Amino acid sequence: MSNYLIFVLCKDISDRSIEYAKILSQKNISCRIICDLCSIDSDQKLLSSGFFNLTRSPYIKKPSSWDKSFYTIAQEDLLDKYDYFYFIEDDVYSKNYETLISFIMDAQSEFSVDFITKQIRPKSHHPQWKHWQEDYTNEFSNPSQSFNPLCRLSKRLIEKILLYKEQHKFFNFHEILFASLCLEYNLSYINYIENNILNKYIGNFRYYPIMIESDINDILIHHPVKDSKSDREKV
Repeated sequence: MSNYLIFVLCKDISDRSIEYAKILSQKNISCRIICDLCSIDSDQKLLSSGFFNLTRSPYIKKPSSWDKSFYTIAQEDLLDKYDYFYFIEDDVYSKNYETLISFIMDAQSEFSVDFITKQIRPKSHHPQWKHWQEDYTNEFSNPSQSFNPLCRLSKRLIEKILLYKEQHKFFNFHEILFASLCLEYNLSYINYIENNILNKYIGNFRYYPIMIESDINDILIHHPVKDSKSDREKV
């Protein structure tokens, strides 16, 4: 068995998430599709266990695909089976799926770090970011943010994230939580936008606006590229 598992995260089962699972399976890469709208257990069970708020306010209390992925890791004892976990939101896209496979293969062969993400930025470098208000605990000595549509977390970092959930009874916003805990515990990380080995696979990769055809290189990995008109309407 490989020492990593890939979660494909989506609002609902989409053509792209199915295609991801198909391609990864053909490469004998372990993969799970996790959806906002698909049940893996009752929402109430996730909420009572604190598996919410990775992407939402704690006052809304609706588990997302991110929350459900961590619930799956905990419930199935996946930390005993895998050393690394990739998270790929389904608006991460390349016309050539081999590019994504190569990104993963290079990350696995070259780096044993705890966190691979596009970029980590301390709050002091980006104080006007609108999501700092979603740092509900306000307890990190060096609060930081990361951009995570395509990222890899180590077993060690996920243990810290689950410990945080146990201590606070719910998660924090993942773009704050992952980076801040990584720095809080002096864990290792790579910003792939600044790394020569991994950056060669990355094209236009941003928060918004949604990519149009002219933005998309035939080979590189992009974000956000919506799977269908209905997906675009949800944004």
